[in-house]
Amino acid sequence: MPNKKFAILLLAATCARTATSPRSLRSDISILITNDLLESESPYSGSGVLLLDAMDLDSAAESCKALGETLWKPETPFSVIKPHLDYLIYQGRYSAEQRFWISSGVQHRRPQTITRTGLILPAADRERLPVLCTQSAPYSNETFSDTSSDFQVTIYSNKEHITGYRDRHAFRFLGIRYADEPERWTYSKLYQGSGSSVSALQFGNSCLQGPTTGAEDCLFLNIWTPYLPNQRGRSNLGSSLRPVLFWIHGGAFMSGKGSDPYTDGSNLASRGDVVVVAINYRLGSLGFLALHDGQTNGNFGLATKSQR
Repeated sequence: MPNKKFAILLLAATCARTATSPRSLRSDISILITNDLLESESPYSGSGVLLLDAMDLDSAAESCKALGETLWKPETPFSVIKPHLDYLIYQGRYSAEQRFWISSGVQHRRPQTITRTGLILPAADRERLPVLCTQSAPYSNETFSDTSSDFQVTIYSNKEHITGYRDRHAFRFLGIRYADEPERWTYSKLYQGSGSSVSALQFGNSCLQGPTTGAEDCLFLNIWTPYLPNQRGRSNLGSSLRPVLFWIHGGAFMSGKGSDPYTDGSNLASRGDVVVVAINYRLGSLGFLALHDGQTNGNFGLATKSQR
């Protein structure tokens, strides 16, 4: 019986982890990191933090835990996160006197906060303050991405619960269907959602190019973003949303894909504080064949893009 209870608790904990979302945390989630493109070789490789909205200390600790993290530890050099706090003040999101919840550290038991100058101050645990969590997600590259449940996050969009993940630089939602599976030489139709949960942990098919590469069912997009909003009960959501950079891959309309590792959107999203969206579109004769038959009018690839 104890083993059975433990298994049930473990399953519940696993489900809770995979369901973590801005809605379940009742908070926006931001990844803040100094990205100089050097990744693990950078002197700022330890600068990543997660920023959450104002809440009391117990909620702050539980929210960090739900993300697989802890409150930011003051033993970490303050210099690596100071630029993040300065940026938040510059944006006007917080006042210059704002304090943020951090861990009490190894030498203190009282609740602690930190200011933009690095001053550590005590606080009452019921105060509602923004939260700094650690950010332990690893870097992604062409051959490696850690999509384990520790770093997964779920959002709700287009009648679907979409589960992606975060890496060191950004949240990544890959292989999201944006149009129904197209019929050959017809215009695509907007995808209306399945009403269920979907995985966005891997890229979708690239569009057919050449005899063996890609597939006709290929109308997928990929999203990289440093920020996820909590949409529940928000009347001022627009003021916090990020600009969108919409990337249309090249290739002379004959080749290419939105998942090309050389144009991965995470660095653009991280360094520009923007949302990057990259799409696939039909190529070659499947995308652009036009005949004088009054029916095959061509432009199937570009028409797909113009509908978005």
